[in-house]
Amino acid sequence: MVEGGMKCVKFLLFAFNLVFVIAAIALIAVGAYVQVKLVDYYDFFGNSYSGPGILLIVVGVLIFIIAFFGCMGALKENYCLTMTFAVLLGIIFIMMIAGGIAAYVLQDDIEAEVSNTLRDAEQNYATSGGVQKSWDTLQRDFTCCGVNSSSEWLAHLNNTYPISCCKDEAKCDKTDADDMKTGVRTL
Repeated sequence: MVEGGMKCVKFLLFAFNLVFVIAAIALIAVGAYVQVKLVDYYDFFGNSYSGPGILLIVVGVLIFIIAFFGCMGALKENYCLTMTFAVLLGIIFIMMIAGGIAAYVLQDDIEAEVSNTLRDAEQNYATSGGVQKSWDTLQRDFTCCGVNSSSEWLAHLNNTYPISCCKDEAKCDKTDADDMKTGVRTL
């Protein structure tokens, strides 16, 4: 009876960690995708905003390593591997709580920093091809126009809007506010 129960626990621990391995691979893939997509916005943020993609990749690798210890500990019924798994799992749990608290506490600061960076980049739209390309990509990808509203562009572009602000770029009057999308925050 005890032996059958231990086999069940061993199987469940292995299956549980296999799910974590798959989740870790998914996190690594999402992190890589985020890094690739951030290239489009390099002219806004430079390297200072590459953190989210790198963080996802690092967390994915850590989860993969921890799940590996869990799988091997379950298969080999090795006390040392199982304890290493438990300790690492506890550390990750504490880090997740700390990260969640930090994200909640800093969300207003992060939003303000991103908004300020975007406003600064708005002023360089007409003078920098890289900034213009980044803005156009952002506005097309997120179906928006400007940081808060499309009217912000009027001061920077001689009372016109970028073509990427248009709801329908093929039939757009770059001077008509009714043809424009709304700002980023009002999506």
